[in-house]
Amino acid sequence: LVRIGLAPEALLDVGQHSQPGSPQEKADEVSAEISDGLVMPDVLPATRRLFLHDTYLFESAATVVGLSFCAMEGDKVKFSVALDQTVFHYQGGGQPTDTGCILRSGIPPLVVQSVWLCKTRDVVFHDGVVDQTTVQAWQNSVGSEVWCRIDEQSRRLHARLHSSGHLLDAAVTAVGDLGWTPGKGYHFPSGAYVEYVVGAGKKINMSIASEKEQLINAVQSHIDRLVALGGAVEVTERQGMRVVKMAGEACPCGGTHVKDVGELTGLKVTKVKNSSGNIR
Repeated sequence: LVRIGLAPEALLDVGQHSQPGSPQEKADEVSAEISDGLVMPDVLPATRRLFLHDTYLFESAATVVGLSFCAMEGDKVKFSVALDQTVFHYQGGGQPTDTGCILRSGIPPLVVQSVWLCKTRDVVFHDGVVDQTTVQAWQNSVGSEVWCRIDEQSRRLHARLHSSGHLLDAAVTAVGDLGWTPGKGYHFPSGAYVEYVVGAGKKINMSIASEKEQLINAVQSHIDRLVALGGAVEVTERQGMRVVKMAGEACPCGGTHVKDVGELTGLKVTKVKNSSGNIR
């Protein structure tokens, strides 16, 4: 099936005539130009996720199994690519999307701006925006071998932030008398945090500065101890579920991680606050 569409803002009311050069007319022309050979099948093979096995694999070969374009206003076109395997980590589990490019010899690259997982199909889609010249060059690419390359600096940072969240869990547990359960993790560069469900655990009065300071110091001391101690980050599979373990703390996780806890030097707790009855 061919998936060609228009952004809602590019559509005119039913019954209204398009004027020469109008957004509607231009979008119709783009749709006509890109309507051949751009196929996203209803049934796609599950995407092999190479990043689950090697955080530091920054590029690899792949085969295009699905490709579609959707006309936008002006000369821009949104693309979506499905591959048989990928090094791109999609946004999810509190971790940001990888960015990078998909390369094919002799034609302009597809610059990947966002990656997402369709859970019902178990397929990873790679999206971005290109011009019409690039669209024409990529027609009939389904079945072609391509080369995928991610932004290495961002991948390393995301892995470090995600692992830091797990190490924070281990440090909170090591304090001993808190009794908190890890809840939501946010492993983005802008304000990474972990939110803990207090439940029947220890309550902290955030209006008392000394209590907050004591908590931060206790958690930080365990972080420093665990980083100095080091130790491999173990990734295993249990009953079909990927489990990540570091510093004695294990939990299901589909993110990217550092190889050793000792790589997390410089990790600091900078703030603690209440968040809807939990502790962030």
